[in-house]
Amino acid sequence: MEGNYNKHHKLNAFLIPAVDLKELLDEGGTHVRAYIGVQKIKASVKGEKPTYIEKLMFVGTKLDSETGVYVDQINFSTDMESNQAEADGIYDFSTPCPPAGDAESPLDFQ
Repeated sequence: MEGNYNKHHKLNAFLIPAVDLKELLDEGGTHVRAYIGVQKIKASVKGEKPTYIEKLMFVGTKLDSETGVYVDQINFSTDMESNQAEADGIYDFSTPCPPAGDAESPLDFQ
């Protein structure tokens, strides 16, 4: 069932640099999983509302032969001083369409 995000935002596709997909595949995974998310960007001027950018994140996976599950190949590390978690192996270089779409494409549903 669709959430209400699409009722307020237009999103047809994502533009993804081929080099990023190549780097992901070069890591040795057998499959790729794509996650959909929205990044909140804080307003640069006090009192303005934040903006939101659609994101498509890619993670290499490998089959766990015991469970039959394709396991995400993500390495987490935590900076103990700032308590910030970082993850290697997540690729997020996509740009939402629009604005990066091809208006002449038969797949661009306007």
